[in-house]
Amino acid sequence: MPLIVLDDYLIRKGNGVFNIHDFIDAMLGSNSVDEGFAALQDSHHDLNHDNFAGVEADAAKIAASRGIGGLTPQDIAIINQGEAANPQAWHQAFQKAVNAGAPFINEAISKTNEINRQKAAVASVPFREIPPAFTQDMGNYVAVQAWRTPVLGYKGQGSHNQQGALITQYVSKNTKKPESYARPYSIGLQALRKEKYPDLKVPNASDEISPTILHGDSLYIKDPKLKAKFGLTVQGIKEAYPTAHPEQLKGMALQALRGLPEFQKFGGIAHSGGLQFGQHSEEAMGQRMVEHREANANSSEELKNFIHPEMRNHASFNTTGHSTYHTPNPSNKMLKLFAQHHGWDEETTRGVYENAYSGKFNNLGNTRDKLMAAVREQEMRDGKPPEWAGDAAMPKGAAIGSPVDEQQPTSRFTPNLGVQGGMPSTVATPQQEINTEIGGGAPRTPIQEAVEQPLPYAIRPDPEPPKPSSAIQGAQPIPVRPKPPAPPIPSQQKPPSPPMQPLNAYPSPPVANQNRGKGFLDNLMTRLGYGYETLFPSFGKSEGMTDEQMLKEMLENVQLELAKKEVVQTSLTKSPRSISSITDVTMIGNSMKRPNSDIVSIYHSRGDWENVAKAFGMTHNEVQTVKVIFNE
Repeated sequence: MPLIVLDDYLIRKGNGVFNIHDFIDAMLGSNSVDEGFAALQDSHHDLNHDNFAGVEADAAKIAASRGIGGLTPQDIAIINQGEAANPQAWHQAFQKAVNAGAPFINEAISKTNEINRQKAAVASVPFREIPPAFTQDMGNYVAVQAWRTPVLGYKGQGSHNQQGALITQYVSKNTKKPESYARPYSIGLQALRKEKYPDLKVPNASDEISPTILHGDSLYIKDPKLKAKFGLTVQGIKEAYPTAHPEQLKGMALQALRGLPEFQKFGGIAHSGGLQFGQHSEEAMGQRMVEHREANANSSEELKNFIHPEMRNHASFNTTGHSTYHTPNPSNKMLKLFAQHHGWDEETTRGVYENAYSGKFNNLGNTRDKLMAAVREQEMRDGKPPEWAGDAAMPKGAAIGSPVDEQQPTSRFTPNLGVQGGMPSTVATPQQEINTEIGGGAPRTPIQEAVEQPLPYAIRPDPEPPKPSSAIQGAQPIPVRPKPPAPPIPSQQKPPSPPMQPLNAYPSPPVANQNRGKGFLDNLMTRLGYGYETLFPSFGKSEGMTDEQMLKEMLENVQLELAKKEVVQTSLTKSPRSISSITDVTMIGNSMKRPNSDIVSIYHSRGDWENVAKAFGMTHNEVQTVKVIFNE
């Protein structure tokens, strides 16, 4: 399981902060990355902001990540669009986020001062207190002057400069220019996180704040690797499209940068993924705690909870690879210990040992843990941990049912025991309805369900009765008064039975609204005599799709299955490609001499592929190739 990343900031010597459009222009106008950076020497992006300080950007980030203070995804979306998109709405949303996150930063500063004061006392050195970052003004949290004033300094040289002023911006040792905002309270942040989530392994909180939050059009080049990757990506677009219009090249270069994973961290929020809403909310972190426990359920500490306390100090559970203790054949002493403390008979204990070293637990690192895992499995056979296990963790999806559950057939079809002469089955899976009307039979297959579904109208309606013909039957009789009912027929006599309907008679019209639970598509397939699953095996029906959308997707599915057989296999079609990858799209576009936009549009198109090919001025085979290559 990956570590829980609460902070995406990294510690490196920076290579500059630039306006992203200036960066693209410089790279497109040069023949090498170094030449492009040389043109950017005088284009450093100023970190100072007219209205907000770096610590306020950090407060907004913390609030968005935790989803607190009444923030909504819409608020975060406005912030991520950047200030230039809608200045008034951006300022309102940003201040709302600052108000929510400011108390956490003040708390982290207080915790940092507490830790630093203790360290200074132990080392007998002077202690310098970090001032609170926020105060309230007119109902809003605002940064105090000490945090708002740009004071430059190098990272790692303390929170204050030689004059005693609080350092608020860090200078790059490479460019000698400000590249990020200072975060001297990172120690307190880390301590608070460990107090709240002691079991989670979290990386150290960074001591810097990214400039990309306040400056939505910025690009933060943190190290030479990013410098080369970002630069070569832009210049690669120019090489791939040497005749393209300059403005078109700029747009494609920006799209290529957005496709890089690193850009999501170091690109301005107006162009990257921006702030993430609720990723570290109480609910999300609670879920991660559960996942963390499940992931560590197979650790030695957790497994040992299932061993009786009186046995935990035995060498079997404190050594590994022992030729006596860790074999499929338990010693007489272990047989007695398990009988005494776990209540197992000899057969059960021997079965546990055989299970431990049968290969079932080879995913565990050593013979000791394999034995303890087998003990856990045996203890959990009734679905309940032993009383001495306490709040022991179980691996995800590893819950063991009761012995009764294990006796149920594992096949998705329940045997028709009633027909075989045995006891009829009463087991039914929650996902299936079992047809028990006749003989306790097996569940219906999809095709049976489709065939048994009543039709919305008769295939051939019943013929109307013949109209009376006076030429044959004579004139119509004159209505007369009805006669009184005939006396009841004696019990020994029976009235003649009504004529039976012939076996090949046409079906009667169905009752209105009888076709419930099925849509037009299912009934269309019923007309063909099959369920759509058998004709369209890779077609996925969605409940939210209309009939028209279903038919379009079916047509797409049919054409795709045909294309897979007709498209000639090449190196391009054999390797998996993703329509989300700018590299893959560019590669296929270059091979077909088509712009990336055409490739993406063709992938998302629906309808007759012959018409799609005509619309784009391509051959039918080219459209087939695009569809097959990006069939994810």
